[in-house]
Amino acid sequence: MGTIGWLQKKVKASSLTEVLTASVIMMIVFGIAVTVLGALIESLVNKNTQYIENELNEIHYLLEHQQIKIPFEEEMKDWNVTVEKESDSDFIIIQAVHLKTKKKVHRKIISYEKF
Repeated sequence: MGTIGWLQKKVKASSLTEVLTASVIMMIVFGIAVTVLGALIESLVNKNTQYIENELNEIHYLLEHQQIKIPFEEEMKDWNVTVEKESDSDFIIIQAVHLKTKKKVHRKIISYEKF
């Protein structure tokens, strides 16, 4: 029994206070992590302009092939898109403004008389 005796030694149990304290600390850490990750994901979604970049590319293509008349205005998802000829110059401005965040994405292209 000499070799097995040390396995039968009793382990001191944690008190209820220690268990509750550890649980509260874990919940606080989890709550902070969820909040930080949520804010990070939201900022990534707000910074993602891939959708509107594709739409501006399509509008540019349609302008080159005379499928759109200037001035042009359209609302796409949460974006307001306008196409205008810049006064006193040969440039066309294609601009998209996000309706909620007011973020702007724009293109300035050279205008040829076919537009």
